[in-house]
Amino acid sequence: QAASMIKPFIALAFFQKVKDGKFVYGSKSRRKLEAMIQRSNNAATNWTIRQVGGPANCNTVLRRQYGHIFKNTDINEYIPAGGRTYLNSASPADYIRFLRALWNNELPYGKEIRRLMALPGRDRLYYGTPIPRGTLVYNKTGTTAHLCGDMGILVPKTKKGGRYPYAIVGIIERRSRPADYGSWMGSRSRVIRDISTLVYKEMKRQHKFM
Repeated sequence: QAASMIKPFIALAFFQKVKDGKFVYGSKSRRKLEAMIQRSNNAATNWTIRQVGGPANCNTVLRRQYGHIFKNTDINEYIPAGGRTYLNSASPADYIRFLRALWNNELPYGKEIRRLMALPGRDRLYYGTPIPRGTLVYNKTGTTAHLCGDMGILVPKTKKGGRYPYAIVGIIERRSRPADYGSWMGSRSRVIRDISTLVYKEMKRQHKFM
């Protein structure tokens, strides 16, 4: 399942339509996309999907233009009331290919997508970890009763004064609803943060982070 981690992909489908001249990216659409990515607002997400022409059209746009990235991604539904979205899916490899293309400026309005993904929030890759302050974060979390996840790019500083970007995806999925949703989500969020910390420490050793 993709949960809300599908939302940057929906943003890409939207921006492809803007690039194609179907509509203009103005103040209203900017507010909608900010709400979709930063606050994970489902009404704003459904508005964006409708602009593209529905879930099936989002799929068509992504596969036609970026089939080399989205090999195992399916956008099958609007976000239902209550946020119980279980039908949209994506593979970890698709997230990584998307993040790599995003960082390498290979996507339309990539700079704007990165800005949206960098808006502050309680992520699971950096927030609440010992990863140093000043690390840049571009991410999108996903949360349902069946999934706890986060995908993004972390960009720490190096000892030589540069920056070293790396992508990381954490997904924990379950078949049934937990008896205690809050406890399950909290513990799984900590697992992802712990793994992100381990990855950071190894990357720091290899690439001489500060």
